[in-house]
Amino acid sequence: MMLRAAAAFLIGALAPSGVAAQPAPPPQVMKPPPPVPKSSEQKEARALHKAYCSSDSLTIRDPQVPDLRLGFATDSDQPARIILCSDRGEWARAVTIDSIDTALVFMAYRPFAPFWPAAEARWGSDLSRLRDDIRAIPIEQSIASYPYASLMVPRYARGMAASRNATNAGDHAEARTLVEREIGHIAMLEEKRPGKNDLGFELSLLIGRLANLHAREQGPSSGADMMRDLLSRHRLPEEYRANTDINHAALLAEAGRADEAYAIIAPLMADFQVRQEDIERYKIPGSVREFSWIMACTLHLKGDTAGAVPHAAVVNAYDQQPIDPYVTWTKSSLSIQLRMNKCTASKDAYLASIQRNAPGILSTLWIELQDNGRPIIGHYRFDGVAGSDEARALSADYRQLPESYWPALKAWMPDRAGE
Repeated sequence: MMLRAAAAFLIGALAPSGVAAQPAPPPQVMKPPPPVPKSSEQKEARALHKAYCSSDSLTIRDPQVPDLRLGFATDSDQPARIILCSDRGEWARAVTIDSIDTALVFMAYRPFAPFWPAAEARWGSDLSRLRDDIRAIPIEQSIASYPYASLMVPRYARGMAASRNATNAGDHAEARTLVEREIGHIAMLEEKRPGKNDLGFELSLLIGRLANLHAREQGPSSGADMMRDLLSRHRLPEEYRANTDINHAALLAEAGRADEAYAIIAPLMADFQVRQEDIERYKIPGSVREFSWIMACTLHLKGDTAGAVPHAAVVNAYDQQPIDPYVTWTKSSLSIQLRMNKCTASKDAYLASIQRNAPGILSTLWIELQDNGRPIIGHYRFDGVAGSDEARALSADYRQLPESYWPALKAWMPDRAGE
């Protein structure tokens, strides 16, 4: 496996339903060897190999990453990194670990046990030092990692990136405050110049984020109520309303409020299907998955099991990752399948989806299978799944993290009622 493909496999993380979403992994297919690096890249790759892949360095071999040795670097002047060592040509590539959730999965993955002492020395046995490092990340770096930043007015891209970073650090009140401030700023501009500010895209993203933050902390019903309140108080241009309404319907469906969800999603889906004739002009590939999982869940909750079946079949038919030409990532098909499985209370289907489409080594989905984990896909976990024999078998390569990590596993949030 080539270094580039190995890196993609290693960091194959899932987008957690609109909250601090991460890039989804590309389809895992064999690709031609990458071109010979330019001289500067080649020099850097060989320097990495010399520094971290020599016989004096601690490296391991992992069957899931064949043909490579793996090292671990904890230099004080940059985030901790996994080093992918290729002895053919003596090149190496670094994979940065700069998020709490990725660090948690790293500390659970058994083959990385030789690296755990160095990782704990760097991050702390409760990840408190890494949390402080995340708080200190320059805002420019956070903006660069936010997929929609280039499409937004810089002020609001900055606010969204800062909020995402606060969430990553477990500073949830700050994450909400940052978004509320930007929504308030748009409202102030709209009061001064009604309908002339062209900030509908930014407002739709901010409203969606604030509602999802509430859902993450207080449950999907609270998030749905927040979304309804925001949409009643802030005028969102019609061309930006559909995506927000879809998110609203998703929260309502997850909350079990089927009639309310159906009242929103059914007309949206009907309109979407009519517009399929215009598919060559513009369509975000894979968007039908969102309509379909919400419809499947809503009809299931309404007792129309037969009506839900064709919608569920659409979601389950997507084995490859859709590509959106407008942003750098789209939600993985597995993440949407799992959200639907949860919403329809299909525990067996949830576990089967994970078995059929095994997440990457450092996918944050593995946090859901920790006894003291939290929801990564959607806004709640199945009772009893994490400790089941089936889940234990699926996550056999991952230990249950010790008690010092439990606050980080919960993202420093208290348990919600019913979880």
